Amino acid sequence: MTPDHGPSGLGLQLVAPDGPATIEEWFAPLLSSDRADWPEDPGWFLHERVALLDQPGVRSYVLGVGRLDGAVVGCIQVGMPLIENTDSADIELYVDPASQHRGVGRALLAHAERIAAARGRIRLRATTDPPLHSPELGRRGRFARAAGYEPALEEARLDLELPVEPARLDGLEEDARRFAPGYRFVTWSGPCPPACEAGRLEVGRGMSADVPRGNLGAEPEEWDAARLRQSERLTAAMDLATVAVAAIAPAGTLVGFTQLGVPRATPSVAYQFDTAVLRAHRGHRLGLLLKLANARALGEQFPSTRRIVTHNGVSNHPMRRINDLLGFRLTGTRTVWQKQLPRSPLRSAQA
Repeated sequence: MTPDHGPSGLGLQLVAPDGPATIEEWFAPLLSSDRADWPEDPGWFLHERVALLDQPGVRSYVLGVGRLDGAVVGCIQVGMPLIENTDSADIELYVDPASQHRGVGRALLAHAERIAAARGRIRLRATTDPPLHSPELGRRGRFARAAGYEPALEEARLDLELPVEPARLDGLEEDARRFAPGYRFVTWSGPCPPACEAGRLEVGRGMSADVPRGNLGAEPEEWDAARLRQSERLTAAMDLATVAVAAIAPAGTLVGFTQLGVPRATPSVAYQFDTAVLRAHRGHRLGLLLKLANARALGEQFPSTRRIVTHNGVSNHPMRRINDLLGFRLTGTRTVWQKQLPRSPLRSAQA
């Protein structure tokens, strides 16, 4: 099948079990595109992406491979939430750098949109994440707008080079501690300890409700024990080690949390996961104290880690201030683009 506006001979094959393409073929343009953007990052591993696809009851995925004259030139992924935001689909599109500027991206995006629409998804989202000052920043923005997408959320990619000077950490901690009398901090690796689970879930629910969402219109996630266990199984399947710190209030309840993920195969770069403090306990510098404690724990457990990567919404000024204090520097811009499809008469009747 020849896609709309695509080069002659370009076709789409779904990845097994839905079609004849292999997961390795699908992964190849994803990896080459990622490496072209971020050559100093370890990049994705196949086992990590395969693990992300296995989220029963949370998301379903359709994968496709674009072929031109028999060669793989690009790939798509259509992810569909199954709990919240069930009218939406998240589209990932990758074109091998050697095959760009030939209409491959437009054609594969059209395929991905048809797949999403056929499954009743009318709110489409896609993300661009090029490095700062890259020509790809403008090019991908023009591509998205030409396809009918509008920017819905802007985020900054920030990198922190390690190790941070101990004197800097000590000074920040000494100053912040004055605002948090009676609070203590606990650290763990791996699954959340049973004694911390209830508080961890409460913080997760609060973060999901409060995180800046721009114009996405997305529903917050409902965190429960089953979802936490699913998240932990996913982390283990990706072969990520985790380093977590929780803030404990004077009353003994868990009121704040932060976590870093470290790929065991390439521990030189750690990735910031969640950081959140319950609204009633903000103003005590707990966010900064949490990240300071986690930076120290990371250094003790993974002394070979040389960089932390995080993403912050540009409107999340409190977290940006914390990261500025720690020494993070701006390295990229992430934009979540959104497109609204017409609601089908059948779906409207069922709503």
